[in-house]
This record gives sequence, structure tokens and C-alpha cells, in this order.
Amino acid sequence: RNTFRGGELLAVNVTGGFEIQYSGLFKGYNTYRTGFETSLTVPRFLIPFIYIDAKGGFVPKTIIKLGYDILNKRKLYTMNSFSMEYGYNWKETIRKEHTVNPISITYVNPIAITQLYRDSAEKNVNLQKAVERQFILGTNYTYTYTNMMNAIPDNGFFFRGGLDLSGNIAGLITGANVKKF
Repeated sequence: RNTFRGGELLAVNVTGGFEIQYSGLFKGYNTYRTGFETSLTVPRFLIPFIYIDAKGGFVPKTIIKLGYDILNKRKLYTMNSFSMEYGYNWKETIRKEHTVNPISITYVNPIAITQLYRDSAEKNVNLQKAVERQFILGTNYTYTYTNMMNAIPDNGFFFRGGLDLSGNIAGLITGANVKKF
């Protein structure tokens, strides 16, 4: 907390997981995943060349995230991914919350692909696509509405909806065409 003495919050999250197949047809096809995410939350809108004086009882936030993840599917492939987001979060009222990330970038890169997987992928184009190197540029928006502020909600309602334009913006710029596939 208070990382740069302006009420900022620096958070580092570490994740991990595994799935083990100990019998049957897929014995030994285990999956391991580990990663981390670092985020810096600043209690105001940080918009270049623009100052927004937020009014009301809720403090807007600028959130910057950097992350790394490695996925190891034993006997098949190992992939790593890097992610970065720059966005804003604010509450319109106690019940309505908005999150917009004008910049959302993900880079996925296979590190190792086994011959077993390559042989299977020759027969199935979907398997080939699963291990392609990808650079995903996008923008996303999330709206949340809830009336469950009480300790014991009666007939509570919660809604979270989102719009994700990842890949569409870069596709428009580069002239991507689905018929190529």
C-alpha cells in the first residue's frame, strides 16, 4: 500500500495448478501451470494530456497489470504467455461499476512441442491452431451491477457483462481475412 506515497497499491499474485492423470488411456498426460501477475493501482484517472476531476463518493482507479504464465502439458507441449493491461475502474453508484481496458496485450509462444503432438496436429487443424504463436491486441469493457451490499442479501441480484474486442482492432488495421484459414 501507498507504494509511491500517493495512495497507490502494488500487488503481486502468484498462481499455480496441476491436473494429474494417474490411470486410463491418458495416464501420464499431466498438466502443470504456474504464473504471476503484478498490478499497480493508482487512485485517480491517469490519462495522458487530459485531467478528469472525478466527483462523488467513489475514487476512480487506473490499473496497470503485467503477467506471465507457463503451461506444461506433459507429453504434448509447453507454452508461455505474457500479458499487459492498462485500464480504468470506477463506480457510477454503489451498485454500478465500470471497468475499461483500452490497452490489453497478450503474447503466447510455444516453447516445446513434442513429436507426438505434431503427428496428431497434422490430422487436425484445430490442434495446430492451439499451439500457434499469437500476439493479441485488444480493448475490453466490463459492467457490473449488484444489489447485494447487505450482509444477508434478500433476493439478491448480480450481473456482470462484458465486451472484448481482442484481435478485432489489429485485424481491422492489418486487413485480416478469415477466408485465408
